[in-house]
Amino acid sequence: MKKYIIATSVLFLLFANTILSASETLFLNNYQEGLKKAQEEDKILMLMISQDGCPMCIYMKNNTLKDKNVTTYMKKYFISVEVNLGDKTYPKKFDTFVTPTFFFIEPKTKEKLDEPLRGGAKAPVFLELLQQYVDLKKEEKEYD
Repeated sequence: MKKYIIATSVLFLLFANTILSASETLFLNNYQEGLKKAQEEDKILMLMISQDGCPMCIYMKNNTLKDKNVTTYMKKYFISVEVNLGDKTYPKKFDTFVTPTFFFIEPKTKEKLDEPLRGGAKAPVFLELLQQYVDLKKEEKEYD
């Protein structure tokens, strides 16, 4: 029985570490680094402004942003950066008082594509909203 508990504990820790590693790689924590990477890869910069203890931020991180369809889509079209509301390590023009707030930024112009998303959403709704921002970027490219 003792060996079973130890083996189960080890497997749980490995599984938990894998999940944490996967979620950590989805978001950078530096705006300038994310902007540079988005410019290099011609992807939309998604800036998530969160706050410690924010229930909707926690929901988004633990549910929506771990959904396989959401993460796959985000990795394909976005460079994601998460910053804490109190850090102020991002441009003032993206300041907010609601968390989470998601800004979608065209990296070449450093301007938002449209109004930001404020609050949280379940995975299917969030994925649909992400697709709308990708469509906006495609439309802008057509007019260039």
